[in-house]
Amino acid sequence: MAGREFSAIKIKQLAYADVLATAPTLATVKAAFEAATKISNSHQDSFQYEEADPTVTPYKNELTGANYRADIEEGDTDITFSIGKYDMATKTALQGGTGDDDSWVRGRRDNIYKATYALTEDDVLIVFPKANIVANGKTTDKAIALSMKAIPNENGEIKAEYWFDYEKATTDKA
Repeated sequence: MAGREFSAIKIKQLAYADVLATAPTLATVKAAFEAATKISNSHQDSFQYEEADPTVTPYKNELTGANYRADIEEGDTDITFSIGKYDMATKTALQGGTGDDDSWVRGRRDNIYKATYALTEDDVLIVFPKANIVANGKTTDKAIALSMKAIPNENGEIKAEYWFDYEKATTDKA
């Protein structure tokens, strides 16, 4: 049985939350996404989902010269975008340091982990239950954007990345 076809076109919504303690499912992902902190601005043409090609190392049979096995190492995956308009709390949550409503102070760069959500215009929801967040200021179009990279990590039995048909998640009560 074939599901709905999609292209994962552009970005409609981005959000982050605390690292997920359980794997997302079609039945739970809607509530988790709705409870997540929404990012209100993604600078024009900055959103990208990238999956690097795997590294393949073939091994030859010396007797025949033909490949007889190969090692495959998956390529890294990440989501990048730039937040063009943000507040101090968002800067602190994603870049680290210390801050309040009115100020931010740079701190030592520590690993920051967040669940990361990307909803495409054709309702594909990409979920990184535990993503290493790397954020820093970058000048783009005469302003300092908060440049973001979310790198998915496995978390125990929870896989690094999940994709959902969000239309189905909004109607399924499974």
